[in-house]
Amino acid sequence: MATQAEQTNEPSWAEIVRHAEHGESPYAIDFARADSAKLMASQSSAVGEARAGCRAKALHMPISEYIGGVARASTTSDVFNAIADAHRREILDTLIDGEKPVGAIVDDLSMSQPQVSKHLRVLSEVGLVRCRAEGRRRLYRLEPAHLRPFRDWLAKYERTLNERLDRMDAYLKELQQQGDLQ
Repeated sequence: MATQAEQTNEPSWAEIVRHAEHGESPYAIDFARADSAKLMASQSSAVGEARAGCRAKALHMPISEYIGGVARASTTSDVFNAIADAHRREILDTLIDGEKPVGAIVDDLSMSQPQVSKHLRVLSEVGLVRCRAEGRRRLYRLEPAHLRPFRDWLAKYERTLNERLDRMDAYLKELQQQGDLQ
């Protein structure tokens, strides 16, 4: 009679532990329970196998599934983190034209109102967006002065790139002059 692990085409608990101890498993393993796993795997009854199979599913999952649910760092700490999100950059692009209520931003970007509000809150916390109340409406506008840290950082790369392009231009002119002389 086939065990539950054999019927579902999954490795037995003993196989998972054996592979994990040799560093061959693609699963995130709880090594502190490896000894108890050996004990469970040595049980010969069908109930023991069933328990081992259930515990294997509960303790072991592909690492890609685990990483997907891990909380990320706060995005409100600085301008760089705030503009790292594509949706927030789209909101900034929308606000370039001037002050807009949330509803207009929602319509422009085809995003839900809660999503837009969440991103506007993050942008407001780092100072990139300012909110002004007009009756019951909230109007948002871009505060480009708060982009200065990003602009300063980018300026270093722009200078370096321009220097390289100037050197390439000088080299190409030199090659062209050599070609004209021959």
